[in-house]
Amino acid sequence: MIRGERVVFILKHDGGSEECSVSIEALLGLVHRNRANTSDEELEEIFYLHTEQIEEAAREKLARGAYSLAGILVMSWDLEALNSGTEQNTPSLSSGTTSPSELDTDR
Repeated sequence: MIRGERVVFILKHDGGSEECSVSIEALLGLVHRNRANTSDEELEEIFYLHTEQIEEAAREKLARGAYSLAGILVMSWDLEALNSGTEQNTPSLSSGTTSPSELDTDR
């Protein structure tokens, strides 16, 4: 689900689940596009194509405690750090994502 300038998803892990989001800027950076030429449907498609990478960045932030009461926000530099191999070694958490469209839209 798109909420403002973010795509929101639920990251399921051994300790439960966390509401997470990835910035639209980060998504667009993955495919070298700009917002003016990208529909909401295309943003969700980009999210699904890169879900594994986005979840890995979210798990890394969770393991480091790098989140707030609003949840985990994956930014472009989080994805760049994964691509450049500069991420920190973190414990592996089991994977699982709820699609953005399955989230409660009343928030």
